[in-house]
Amino acid sequence: MSKRKRLLLIVSITCVAAFIMGRRVDAQTLGAYVLFELGKSSSDQPFEDLRGTSLMNCKQGPMGRNKWGSNSEDAMFLIDCDDAGGEPATKSLSEAVMKLMSVNGVKRVLVLEVKTY
Repeated sequence: MSKRKRLLLIVSITCVAAFIMGRRVDAQTLGAYVLFELGKSSSDQPFEDLRGTSLMNCKQGPMGRNKWGSNSEDAMFLIDCDDAGGEPATKSLSEAVMKLMSVNGVKRVLVLEVKTY
């Protein structure tokens, strides 16, 4: 490979890397997979409350649920937040998780993964 081709290759890789890194830093949408442990309940009310809670700049979608006998249930949600309201997506996401933590019937919350896009 000639010197010129090597230089062009290095410049190209550098430009692509800078573009990708810039996109990550300036991400306007943030998503998180969140696992909720729900307490004992005779109805689906805690799950429905998680699904129906208004989260401003965020949307939550149920990914699945698991019942562990009659004592407990787990529910996984994907929460997507954007900065449409002028607040950073990180702030919107943390406020959304805090709001969902306070839903009646939620025992524990575990954030499994946070991603940008």
